[in-house]
Amino acid sequence: KMVTHPVVPENVLKRRKQLEQIKMEREERLADLRSKKKKKTGVMFKKAAEFVKEYRTMQRNVIRMKKEVKKPSKPMELDSKLLIVLRTRSTNAVDPRTRSILHRFRLRQANQAVFVEATEANQDLLRLVSPFVAYGSPSLKTVRDLILKRGCSRAPGADGGRAALQPLSDNAAVEKGLGRLGLVCLEDLVHEIGSVGKHFEAASRFLQPFTLHLPAGSKAPLSAAAQQRARNKALSAKPSA
Repeated sequence: KMVTHPVVPENVLKRRKQLEQIKMEREERLADLRSKKKKKTGVMFKKAAEFVKEYRTMQRNVIRMKKEVKKPSKPMELDSKLLIVLRTRSTNAVDPRTRSILHRFRLRQANQAVFVEATEANQDLLRLVSPFVAYGSPSLKTVRDLILKRGCSRAPGADGGRAALQPLSDNAAVEKGLGRLGLVCLEDLVHEIGSVGKHFEAASRFLQPFTLHLPAGSKAPLSAAAQQRARNKALSAKPSA
């Protein structure tokens, strides 16, 4: 006797297939969500660790500055009234007071350098931010080379826009910016900076911070050894006769 199997309607078969497809897609979505959640959790823990590290670094710097403030002031014995200050480190873990001092010297990025008058007040401020800067007395040749090769000023932007950096390639920019003070050429500017003349503040502000190149093969920020070498080199520089 022949056995007959019940016939499954076509619409039931389609429904089963749809349910299987829906179940497969749901499992894929859940697996994707679990993977994303796992990655997100790892990133969150990583960010939290970075924040803790930055906070601890900032706290240590605050404690260091408080100790430095309590120490008696001992100005460096310099042969020149001029200092060149180089920012050697760039980090977000900086307390507000350190950032304020660095911005006061217009050192907003690593490897920027500025000329500063070697007053007792400036030396006290530099002592407070000593982990972030290197400074010393530059020679007249260094002053001339920096101004002639890397000197820039701010020129008014087109249609009153943001001022753009303009290399000091001729005397016209100096005369335009400092002519009212009697400084009409690049040599006047070099002499005013090198001798720390009566218009030194205006002349140094006219110059934008010098952006120096990193040593070949190195990456920002500079290592502790490189910072120490830069500091030693700056401190050993002497003005020419």
